[in-house]
Amino acid sequence: MNFFGNIYEEVGASIDTFAEQLRAMRIYTPAAFTTLDELSEVECQEQVPDGMQMTQELLADSDLMAEMFKTVYQAADAMGDYGLANFLADRQDAHRKHSWMLRSTLK
Repeated sequence: MNFFGNIYEEVGASIDTFAEQLRAMRIYTPAAFTTLDELSEVECQEQVPDGMQMTQELLADSDLMAEMFKTVYQAADAMGDYGLANFLADRQDAHRKHSWMLRSTLK
């Protein structure tokens, strides 16, 4: 359980920094959950899956996030926004780490 708690804490701790990065670019983060759901690449889970399925879905979502951060990193780097690019590279690294740890858990 500590393993999943650590992922939760690490991802949760990055949210404020991400919102601050957006505000620095004069962008407001969506406030409504419906808007966030519409913009999200991660599918909303309607059911409570068993532990194995939950871990598999978390792995798929983490892989998806790593790829998304790679794409937006490239855009930030191309625009010369190196502070944002560094943040995005760190997030990509974090999700890659989560993914390999989740893969190990599933073996």
